[in-house]
This record gives sequence, C-alpha cells and structure tokens, in this order.
Amino acid sequence: MVQLNDDIFICGQNGGQITFLSIQNQQYSQTFKINKLQHINEIYLVKRDQNEYSLVLADDNSLHPKGMTIIKFVKKSDYDYQLIDQKSLKEKEEIISIMLVKSQYIIKKNMFGESSKESFTIAYTTGNPDHSLKIFESRKKKQIHCIKLQGNPYIFKLEDYDYELNPIAFVKDNQRISLINLKNYQIVKVIDSKYNHLHSRRKESSLKHLRINKEEAEKVYKLIDVQRDQDKKFVEIREIIVNLNQITNNMQIKEEK
Repeated sequence: MVQLNDDIFICGQNGGQITFLSIQNQQYSQTFKINKLQHINEIYLVKRDQNEYSLVLADDNSLHPKGMTIIKFVKKSDYDYQLIDQKSLKEKEEIISIMLVKSQYIIKKNMFGESSKESFTIAYTTGNPDHSLKIFESRKKKQIHCIKLQGNPYIFKLEDYDYELNPIAFVKDNQRISLINLKNYQIVKVIDSKYNHLHSRRKESSLKHLRINKEEAEKVYKLIDVQRDQDKKFVEIREIIVNLNQITNNMQIKEEK
C-alpha cells in the first residue's frame, strides 16, 4: 500500500490489480488491471510531478514470478485518476520488497541543445531461488549490483534516509537484521532474528521501525521485531533500541564506483 497524498492511497491485490481509495470519501474507488502482474505485493512511489505520478509495482508470485513494472498515472480531478503508461522493468523474478535508492536527471548535450531525462535507482529483494538484494538502474535498464543474503530478505527505508547524507536502510532476512549502506553496499549485522517468511508474506508483519529522538544528533531507533519459526511453535515480538551512530561509524560513506 502507498499513500499519494493526505486523502488517496493505493492497495495492491491478487489478479494484478491496484485500487485507489479515499480516506475522506468512502464511496470512491478506482481499480486498474496491470499487464503481466498477478500478485502485487509492493507499491513504491518513485516520482511525483504536479498531477503525474510514477510508481513501481512488485510481484511476488512464487510459482510464476512476474517481476517489476513501472506505471504512470495522471490526476484528472480529486477522484479521477488515469493510467497513462506501464512498462516492465524486470521479469521472471519473485520480488518481495522494493525501495527507491535515488533519482536524478541526466542532461545530454547535442547540436540542437540540451535534453534531460530522469533516471532512478531501485533496491529490491528477491525470494526463490536466489534470496538476494539487487540494485537496478532504470537508465541502463539492468541490474548493477547484487548481494547474496539468507532466505527471503526485506529492505526497509529509514524515515531520515538521504542518499547523499544518510544512505542507510534496514535489511531483514530469516537469520538477522542488518544495516546496509546503499552507496557502497557495506552491510553490518544489528542483531540475530529468526523469521520464517512462509507464514507471513508481508514485510510489515516482520519488522517495524521508528526514530525516537528526531531532534538530536544521535540516530536512535526503536525496532518492533517479530521472530517466528518454521513449525509455528515459536513466535516472539520484541522491542529493540538501536543507536545507528554506533553501528555506522565504521561504515564508510564513500560511493562504490
């Protein structure tokens, strides 16, 4: 689910559909079928330009994975949105979480002047068979990096994420919670955490995080972590306080070339 503004949010569904709903207008809904997708589990807003929105959708169908698609909507009125474009970014991958790493405008010069084109970089995690975190660059239309992880990893954007100043995100797989620097792909463990993905296929059901000292220089986060074993005999919800400064001091900020 993603919220476009104070009123409108979008939910993904089985059957490759997304539905626009309103908080203020309970009678409003618009549903759109997205080509090639079957089970939309993740929606991420990558661009907002006045009344035009670009979103990336992920499909985590494990039997017939469909990958990742970018769609564009235009807002015609408060309760009227129109789908104007959809393109496949990745195919035949079980994608279980996505996150925008950065977006930028690429300026090209030619004999007629200058032209600009927006490019964005996405981090996404995959299920079977490779269980990895991958970096995808839209301009090159290809994967530019891959990190092998344990089973069914999820990536979580920090609320104060900034690619230049604070390029850090949480990653959780079925063995541990880690921090990753999305500039140079260094990854460090925060704490062990056992989690079986098969009993809950939503990343929101495995980990919640909240910064608890927004006015201070130190970045202290509260984690609500769910541990769950494969046999459903063990479930634990625990609260963890993490000082990111102490963990990230040894992580270089320099970008990998």
